[in-house]
Amino acid sequence: MSQFLHQRGITAIELLLVVAILAIIFAMAISPFSSFRDIQILNSTSLQIVSLLNDARMASTASKESSRYGVHFESGRAVYFKGGTFSEPSPYNKEIKLDNSIHISPITLAGGGSDVVFEQLTGETQNYGNVILQSKASATKQKTITISQIGISSQN
Repeated sequence: MSQFLHQRGITAIELLLVVAILAIIFAMAISPFSSFRDIQILNSTSLQIVSLLNDARMASTASKESSRYGVHFESGRAVYFKGGTFSEPSPYNKEIKLDNSIHISPITLAGGGSDVVFEQLTGETQNYGNVILQSKASATKQKTITISQIGISSQN
């Protein structure tokens, strides 16, 4: 009987307890990183969309190929296009697909719709307003892209 008292080893209960503690620590550590990731994706995507808007405005002011240019917005993407109206497919279109963790909502542009078209030479637009990028995990995590009537785009 004394030989059973001196045996050492790990029981299944001890092993399960260690695994449970590690799982709790892991869950607590991953939460802030997930939130940080969402914020970084929002920042990066909003900068990409502002850049796309600026590219369309610059192409319009330069009258590149004697045309106007614009950006079309949908829930999961933004598309740079040539001409006064968006059409698909087109070799001129440049698309930014949004990460699955974010979406565009709402789109509030003057005159309604989801296209911002810039005028040749002046770069002005009749489709000024706001486009909001929002985290699917938290409605409080969002970035607003503002397009002014003179065509200047910014994010905040």
